[in-house]
Amino acid sequence: MKEELPSSVSFCFDLQQVQVLPKVPIQDAFYAQQLSIYFFCITATNCKNPVFYSWMEHQAGRGATEISSAVLDFLKRTNFAPNVDTLRLFSDGCGGQNKNSFIIHMLMLWLHSFAPETIKKIEVIFPVRGHSYLPADRIFGRVEEILKRHAVIKTPEKYCELYKQVAEIIKLGTNWSLINIKKASVSLKKVIGISLSKRIIIKRGTVSKVVVKSESLYRTDDPAKKFQTLLKAKKRLDQIVLSEVRLGHEIKQKKIDSLKKLLVTLSGDKWYDTDPELRWMAEIFENLAVSHNEDQEYEDGEEACECAETDENNFI
Repeated sequence: MKEELPSSVSFCFDLQQVQVLPKVPIQDAFYAQQLSIYFFCITATNCKNPVFYSWMEHQAGRGATEISSAVLDFLKRTNFAPNVDTLRLFSDGCGGQNKNSFIIHMLMLWLHSFAPETIKKIEVIFPVRGHSYLPADRIFGRVEEILKRHAVIKTPEKYCELYKQVAEIIKLGTNWSLINIKKASVSLKKVIGISLSKRIIIKRGTVSKVVVKSESLYRTDDPAKKFQTLLKAKKRLDQIVLSEVRLGHEIKQKKIDSLKKLLVTLSGDKWYDTDPELRWMAEIFENLAVSHNEDQEYEDGEEACECAETDENNFI
């Protein structure tokens, strides 16, 4: 990761530990369920110019759709030097977020339709878990040092104000939007055996095609593995349209009830009038789509990992 390769540029991306609203240092908050706010970091491997994509739990979840949309937006915004022909991306192997066919489909579409002509190849690398330290973790450490000095945070704006001390903030619904990358699976096949892959290489092929190959080793290419197109029969990349996804994410009634109970404990029955900093939640409650069931889809080998198990946790 630290190796500087000629004619290449490297980025790392990762979703930070969930932050909660309201963040308050009382015992009731430890047992209550709160609204989550997410911060997804993309940074150069030298930790320069980091960017955080931010969104709230009631806006969207934190799966492949959200991660793909944020990475695509970042790549579209990036100005690549004329001599760059290879893009390297590093992330952990979380199947529900980073290591899945939807991310690869998005990168294929970016390389085909949006990337500069000078970029010929993308290499997606998944470092060994527990034996590597991603540059994004260093950015998270800087943020945590700032958050420790603020025991009470009641608004998303306050979180963004603190995060801006470390990186640029790009807010969902204001500065970026979600794309329906899962619709691309109508035209594109899964990456077979992606869960065992250490690297996935995407490159421009002939006749405006983009081809893909997965490798099980970091530095050695398996001669038995060949580049293949993921296009299904009679499908073309230029036929795929990335439509925008309407914002809105279902939250369980149990969580809403727990949060309302905490708000009453903090500021009384009429918390929405008593505490102006909490008033923004009243509007959210009015518009929330409540669900008692959660239905998440994962591709082959793209199971939910433990990083998706912290929705109900609270971090004080």
